[in-house]
Amino acid sequence: MMLEQFALNLAVVFLLTLMLDRFGGESILRTAVTYSMLALAYMGMVDVANGIWWNFSTAWTIGNMIDQVIAFFLVGATLAGIQRRFDVPRTETAERPGVRAQGGPKTGDAGARAPR
Repeated sequence: MMLEQFALNLAVVFLLTLMLDRFGGESILRTAVTYSMLALAYMGMVDVANGIWWNFSTAWTIGNMIDQVIAFFLVGATLAGIQRRFDVPRTETAERPGVRAQGGPKTGDAGARAPR
């Protein structure tokens, strides 16, 4: 069972790294908070359902949710930190105007090429 749990944990971390570009923020803290909010939503759904169906105590449910929120905050901060450390800086092209080409074909002669 321990190997199955380890494989599941690796699969979850792999999926989180794939989602990092979609959910990542401008800063490491924002990415970590985003991951912790995702964990709060998901673990709230799972742990409250467990509390309802198996009659777990409220303290146990809240404790598990807090544990997962903290864990996913640390996962988000770690993955964002690793990405910032090894990522190639991206060029923001949407804010930069396009470059006009010099020369080009003459307007009167559609088949002519401009000299270089």
